[in-house]
Amino acid sequence: MTGKRHSEIVSQIEELIRNGQLKTCERLPAERVLAGKFKVSRNTIREAIKALAENGVVISRRGAGTFIAEGALAHMIAGSARKQKRLNDIFEVRKILEPQMAALAAGRITGNQVVELEQVLDKQTEALPISPGNIELDERFHRLIVEATDNQALMNLYETLHDILAESRVRELQSNKRYQASLQSHHQILAALKANSARQAEDSMRAHMDQVEKNLQ
Repeated sequence: MTGKRHSEIVSQIEELIRNGQLKTCERLPAERVLAGKFKVSRNTIREAIKALAENGVVISRRGAGTFIAEGALAHMIAGSARKQKRLNDIFEVRKILEPQMAALAAGRITGNQVVELEQVLDKQTEALPISPGNIELDERFHRLIVEATDNQALMNLYETLHDILAESRVRELQSNKRYQASLQSHHQILAALKANSARQAEDSMRAHMDQVEKNLQ
């Protein structure tokens, strides 16, 4: 979770730079102040600043503090292009794997697993407006579908790719509108699984992947 949170803080600090609230060569507020502003731990702030420094957005000066680098905006533009390419790559993987996993799960899902998925959707609905916990619920929904395939090799593969796939969830749920659209897709996928319709489950999951990828463009 720390990794996801520090990535979110990186994005928020970059947005402050874009809109001029933080200016070139200006000193960043102290870790304690930033932790209070963003409601995260100081360790998360340190990880975010480290990532920003590695990307050339900020520069740390021993004894003086951390400052917005002169070329911060240029580095952010280049970084955004790299992130978009990586997200595109991740969604290629998700669109190959997840529709097929849903199709397989449709023929093997148990009654208890259906109940678990329903409980996740109930919690997702109750959790609006969106918060960091919604991302965990989204991940839980997709993980349960993988478990419903009853294929240990697929489950191992999903675990291996977990951290990479998680990168696509940090941004896909940034607004209530996007989150509600995703939740509606989850209901459609669950309906297909409950009907034991492999074709419908595959099509619903593919449509969901296409929708989420479009949100990120």
